[in-house]
Amino acid sequence: MRLIGCLFLSLSLFVSLAWSDEGHHHALTEDEIGSVHFVTSCAKAAEISFNHAVAMLHSFQYEDSRRAFDAVALQDPTCAMAQWGVAMSHYHGLWHNGDMAAGREAWSRARCLGRNLSAGRKGRIRSR
Repeated sequence: MRLIGCLFLSLSLFVSLAWSDEGHHHALTEDEIGSVHFVTSCAKAAEISFNHAVAMLHSFQYEDSRRAFDAVALQDPTCAMAQWGVAMSHYHGLWHNGDMAAGREAWSRARCLGRNLSAGRKGRIRSR
């Protein structure tokens, strides 16, 4: 009987933890992640989305920032910095658990797209 009571208590604890986490998945606001202004040669229409993606990246929101950079790349397929952002979202330096192969692949796409950029803008992609 004591075992059943312990199992019931454990199950209740895990269920309550699962329910409490449910409400924490929301879009992050500028107040929560801050804001950046990063000048790129990407389409003007993608500028706000790109800057929001960079702010998410700097707030360690790797998966969300990757999705945001992917959306920027869909808005402007020639935006090398969108691929740079995807590459950076795969690098989790503090935790050593990122997908380095996927990051290198995205970085390679950024370098290919960036061939026609100015030397300074190419340097941004190389230095990251």
